Amino acid sequence: MGELARQFVEASRLGMCIELGDYSATALAELSADLADTPESAELFRTLSNSHAAACQAEALSLTSNVTDPGVAAEIVRLLPASTQQDEGFARRLHTVLLARSEDSGLHYATRAQLLLGALYLSQKRPPLLRKLQAHLLDIDLEDDEEYLRHVARIAGLVLTHVQDDELLCMLEALVSVPGAEDEAAFVLGQLAVATALDTHDRPAALAAFHRAHDYMQRAIAASEHRQDAALYQTCLNVLLTFQEGRQGSHLGGMLVELSKAAFEYAACLLPSDRQIDRDSWLGASLLEGLRWSELATRLAQLDVSLLKKAWLNASRVIEEELCKVFEASRSILLRTSSGGIEALVRPRIAGSIQKNTYQLDVLDQWLEENSDSLDIPIAMKIRADITSAMEAAICRNPTKAAAAPATAAEILAQTSLPAELAANATRTLEAAILTLDLAATDPFVVEIFESLHEQLLNNPDYRQGDRQQFFIQILYYTLSFVASRENQTPSAVTGIDYLFNRSTDHPPIEADLHKDYFGFLQATPLRELTQREATGVAHGRVDVHFTRNAVKTVAELKKTHEDLTLIELVDKFGLQTTAYQRTNVTFCILMVLDLADRGGGSDHLRNLATVRQKTPPSGNAEYSVVVLRVQGRKRPPSYL
Repeated sequence: MGELARQFVEASRLGMCIELGDYSATALAELSADLADTPESAELFRTLSNSHAAACQAEALSLTSNVTDPGVAAEIVRLLPASTQQDEGFARRLHTVLLARSEDSGLHYATRAQLLLGALYLSQKRPPLLRKLQAHLLDIDLEDDEEYLRHVARIAGLVLTHVQDDELLCMLEALVSVPGAEDEAAFVLGQLAVATALDTHDRPAALAAFHRAHDYMQRAIAASEHRQDAALYQTCLNVLLTFQEGRQGSHLGGMLVELSKAAFEYAACLLPSDRQIDRDSWLGASLLEGLRWSELATRLAQLDVSLLKKAWLNASRVIEEELCKVFEASRSILLRTSSGGIEALVRPRIAGSIQKNTYQLDVLDQWLEENSDSLDIPIAMKIRADITSAMEAAICRNPTKAAAAPATAAEILAQTSLPAELAANATRTLEAAILTLDLAATDPFVVEIFESLHEQLLNNPDYRQGDRQQFFIQILYYTLSFVASRENQTPSAVTGIDYLFNRSTDHPPIEADLHKDYFGFLQATPLRELTQREATGVAHGRVDVHFTRNAVKTVAELKKTHEDLTLIELVDKFGLQTTAYQRTNVTFCILMVLDLADRGGGSDHLRNLATVRQKTPPSGNAEYSVVVLRVQGRKRPPSYL
């Protein structure tokens, strides 16, 4: 090993970086040869590719052209989504190298698969490269290595969820006839059929797509002994098809128990316990996908099956909504760093209009329940009947029977003689619901922070247990989503957040403002039935927000401060009260603080508004994990800053 290679390895292990832009092409070639297929290869590629020196970029291409080890290829490819310094010319040349190397049948199939994945990453924000990738996939030989073709099927499916390509779809269908790739190709085609069914308003088309998806999932199960994912999709589809075809019977309760159990078990497989999170895995955000399956199980467990017709309707609605979320999470690999005008090209092709409509209908039904004391009984009964009719029409893809029957929540409100104040309140509630639903298509930064918190919590032994982890992950995700939302919304967009812009020193916001806002936000999530406000009899006191499921209990304690404190200092000041509520249950909880320190109307970056802090009360030896989040107050719009 040469001197430059030794220096580079030493610096790399110390977390330092050596600037290579001034070295000659010969020196760089010797360095690349010394470090080829070693653990430092990926760091060398990062350094070379981030340089604007022509010699460095040329050597980065050469390094990629000569990689043979699957692990090294995977490490290099993992760098591509996060790279922001690569110029277009280099990206195009690297894309060509990756595709060419993936064709080399002399390489290990895993190396080839990773290189093809790298080409996919480079294509995500570059339409011309995406077209080249599509052409490359179309030209793949079906007689190639079957293990490699499994990965080809997965990548073809990822592309097809973002763009329409009938020829590529035909190629994917042909891969089903390849024994080694059959289960993967069938599963991907089943997912695509689910997406088609969820995205259509036409009943015959939806039924045909659901049946097609069911058949593909069945084929995937038959072709492999380990397709828990296909079995879970198939169980969901059984419920949907039974309802759609009018075959409702007394066995719904048993089907939901089976489905809930399967969802929990599969979510446990997806949620990492003690290993590093692969944020850019084949399935995209696997942690987020696991969360979606866990949500499905939670919501199914809440359903009341005493009224059979309504139970089937609710079950179908819940499954459709969660399948849409699962699909978007598992197919979101191209969205990890997408931005700008290309967003429309790479976003998964699920419009979600059906889900938005049914979600608003559900929110309107909840609003009706919360405001029942303010409504005349005949008006309330008519609204509820209209909601049920519109919900069934939306899920069954049937037009409402009467031409005048309202089909959406907005139409129901428009045709109801509500007092002006109540009508305005309901309208604002529906508008806020859409904002909340849009947040479900989570920003990659929210996912990144969510995964970071999860990784920190893995040090807690209680959190590492599957059922407890799945429960708290939902609480954590929606709490972080709440903080992210309150960093973006204006007072006119969402009611009840004026307190964040109250800069008065005489009448500042109080903790109850944050409490009401947070609890109201949770009511539009699957946690609604698992959340209790101002719960008493917990550790001799009354807790702000109490979460409980299957004997697992945890809390969110809400505070405010006028001091300029770090997140760690907030835990030091308020953490003991928060942990005290957990003396007889799990040792993790949430502390959320309304920060009223005057920061000139601004706030810190979202990354710096949440972390995990270990806290051991002086009264004992138990160590607690406190997730602390800052909600910034005393804000001003950007135009004032």
